[in-house]
Parts: sequence; structure tokens; C-alpha cells
Amino acid sequence: MRRLMAMLAGGAILAASGSCNTTPATELIQIILVQPQVVASTGPNVVANPGQVVTLDASESGILVGGSIFLSATQSEMTFEWSIDAAFDANENPIPIPPDATLTNVNASQANFSATTLADYEIQVICTVGTRQGIGRTGVRVLAP
Repeated sequence: MRRLMAMLAGGAILAASGSCNTTPATELIQIILVQPQVVASTGPNVVANPGQVVTLDASESGILVGGSIFLSATQSEMTFEWSIDAAFDANENPIPIPPDATLTNVNASQANFSATTLADYEIQVICTVGTRQGIGRTGVRVLAP
């Protein structure tokens, strides 16, 4: 009969294995504990005509576990919160966010943006899994046709 005894010691696990009637052999197994990281992916910037509805997509977001395992948004029970962060005129000066700039489906992986005011818009999505968050940003440029 084999048994495994493990004891957590300073970020490493010391393991001893062997039969119950013999002196156990020891092995050192080091486990590096890495906090999961939420990755918010919004896709590329978009150019749109005034009044055109643009779909912004964060469905490629997910959570990186242990530096090598990626769980998609659907696998990780991720929530989304989209917002319009800023607007800029043609000279890249900040302007108040125009009232005609709207986002719908703000709590879904895909949100819809529309504006009639010619400007560059900075859009952000906050992706949350449990208490962990990741922030992604994308831009929409509304140009005259």
C-alpha cells in the first residue's frame, strides 16, 4: 500500500511516498501559485458612418489561469460592463460625450454603439470573473460618408 504525505512549506510542496513499512523516499515538488488574470479583448478599432450601428465584441475575452490555461468568457462565467469613456474632435481635443452617442447591450459580450456626431470615441469594457477584473478599450471613429 502506498501513501502520499504532503505538507505546504513556503510556496513549495514537500512530498514523501513509499510503503507503510519502509522509510519513505522524498521528492521536492515546487508549485508556483499564480493568480488568475482576466483578459479583456475588444477587437480592433472601427470606422463608422453617422448613425451606423457598430457591434463591439468582447467575446474573445477570458481568464488566464496559471499562465498557460485560457478559459473563454463562457467557460469562466464572465460578466461585462461597456461604457463610452471619452470623445475627441478632429484635432484630437477632448469634447463632452455627445448625447446622441449610445451603447446598448452594455452587460453582454457584444454591445452596439451608434453616434451621429463626427468624433473619435473611446469605448471600454470591464470584464469580471468573481472579484477579478480586466479592462479592454477600443475606438470608434465616426466620419462623414
